[in-house]
Amino acid sequence: MSTCPADFALRWRWREGSVPPPGHYRLGVDLAADGTGTAILVLGYGSGDPVEMPFALGPEARTALHDALTKAGLWTEDWCVPERRRIGGSHWDLTVTADGETVTVPPRAVAASGVSAAPIEAAVRAAVPEAVWDEVRARRTAYRAAHG
Repeated sequence: MSTCPADFALRWRWREGSVPPPGHYRLGVDLAADGTGTAILVLGYGSGDPVEMPFALGPEARTALHDALTKAGLWTEDWCVPERRRIGGSHWDLTVTADGETVTVPPRAVAASGVSAAPIEAAVRAAVPEAVWDEVRARRTAYRAAHG
């Protein structure tokens, strides 16, 4: 395991595809260089206030995330949007800073070399504590029950 850069921070945003309310939602994860993070949930098509769920990643978890992103090619691949874009469906984007360098993976990106960006998203999701995902699921279930 390597050492995580002191300025390692990220911003990840995921959006559900076109689905009827109340099934639509958006997620976000912000991670600051000090390891404090916030998961952000917006239910429906943005008519309500975002739900912010704080969490923290210790040095080992931050290093593991940085290592996973590195292994997935975040810093070495040329991330671009293919000419042929998909219509509908969920999508995500990510901006990461480390060692003074900022890399952005745009929505629906692929690497010019053909490498998939899926392991990058999986690494971000895996870094967020399971208790946060439990709360996201519970809030989505309650929202759908109340608005369905």
